[in-house]
Amino acid sequence: MFSKLLSGEARRTHRVSALLLVCISGFHSGYLLFQTALVCFVAYTLSGHTITPDIAFVSISLLQLLSAPIILIPMAIMNLIQGLVSMKRVNDFLLLEEINTDDVEHDYNVR
Repeated sequence: MFSKLLSGEARRTHRVSALLLVCISGFHSGYLLFQTALVCFVAYTLSGHTITPDIAFVSISLLQLLSAPIILIPMAIMNLIQGLVSMKRVNDFLLLEEINTDDVEHDYNVR
């Protein structure tokens, strides 16, 4: 019965979720902080403002304070995906038809 659960659609879902987990967990904290600062500075510049040293240093220190929550976002997404896949597996398992107990053979001599 468990083999039914892991066949077909469940295997494909597991492969896709595994691929997403690998992609999400590939973020490195230093690169993510640099990328966030770069995007913030580019957006600020494109909005018509100029970046002065005062703005740059305050922004970098603020981003440094926010780095822990920013790093936790990919882990939260990864946990969310794992939870959704687990809930789908449990749901699929619970929706399987019951087996007929008359069709089951017991061998009590096997140890």
